[in-house]
Amino acid sequence: MTRLARAIPTRVGGYWGVEAEGSDIDARAIRNGDVGTSGELRWDALPLRGYTEREFGKAHVRAGDILLTTSGNCGNVAYIGAEPAEPTVATNFVRVLRVDPLEVDSRYAFHYLRSGWFTAGIAPFVRGATIKNLSVESAFAAIEIPLPPLTEQRRIAAILDHADALRTKRRQVLTRLDALTQSIFKDMFGTDPGSPTQLGEIATLYGGSSLLEGEPFKGQTDGTLLMKVSDMNAVGNEERIATTARWTDVATARSSTVSAGAVLLPKRGASIATNKKRLATRRTALDPNLMGIKGDEGRVTSGYLFEWFRKFDLSTITSGSTVPQLNKQDLFPLEVPVPPLSRQREFDRQIEHVGHQRVREQHAQAAVEALFVSIQTRAFRGEL
Repeated sequence: MTRLARAIPTRVGGYWGVEAEGSDIDARAIRNGDVGTSGELRWDALPLRGYTEREFGKAHVRAGDILLTTSGNCGNVAYIGAEPAEPTVATNFVRVLRVDPLEVDSRYAFHYLRSGWFTAGIAPFVRGATIKNLSVESAFAAIEIPLPPLTEQRRIAAILDHADALRTKRRQVLTRLDALTQSIFKDMFGTDPGSPTQLGEIATLYGGSSLLEGEPFKGQTDGTLLMKVSDMNAVGNEERIATTARWTDVATARSSTVSAGAVLLPKRGASIATNKKRLATRRTALDPNLMGIKGDEGRVTSGYLFEWFRKFDLSTITSGSTVPQLNKQDLFPLEVPVPPLSRQREFDRQIEHVGHQRVREQHAQAAVEALFVSIQTRAFRGEL
């Protein structure tokens, strides 16, 4: 076993920079929200920023680099498989990690940083109640990585690459189903979207709150889900990712719990940058970083409202450059097209069929995910 600090000797923090054309070099900036939970990097969303030559020289990324998020959703990693098409740098909440290629295979290290061992290892080094921050140097000095000979590392990395490719194919199926839903929405409402109406007139907004351990409040059952902002990225149904919510404050519990059909949105952090939204499929309690939107059933259906929000870019109404923030008052005046209720209900019926197929694919993907974790576990135990 080898300390991560030795196995990955280069751990460079980045810079936010200035407005484009405001310094020596313009480059694409990788923010913490651009690094997904599945190892993906949102290349098409990277803003153009200006950097001094010194900043660019220190924080630019190149093929073989590993990126690690250190704020918000701490511990997400992405791999730079090829030289970026444009000059690209990491920002201040992303670390650029580089291995010594004579001792460590970068893909092997990347897979280890995506493992449960690494996730559990960094947990004691993540601080902050509302916005989490990772102490990289302390974590890397404490966490160990198994380092077999370089040829064995490459063999293990190749196996994990293949298993990961199977996961990617499953995600692509789900993406195609999402595209089908969006296509139905466009066909039904693209040319006649309906009368614009302020969101505050057709929906109620709920804010999440700090959840305290205690007895369930009156009228609540142990079946109430607790949705966390980290679950916005999860694959599978909510049953698999949520826990029972218990409250000591009855008033807070009622104001922070939504019924099935509510649209769930992140209030701050990386999930806003990646435009994550979910539809509550049952009674759901919200953590402090989430808000819920429940439409008036006599005006708007849950399926229609959710699909409208899926197409809506949250970044257009957020504040904060480094850590995006979404506030209730920014949502109330949003103008939502409201077509006839009969058409909305027909849309809901059609997407229900797509939803059934999606559930089947989600179960299949869950099985692939479990297989990957099993292979990953065996790999880093030396059992492959």
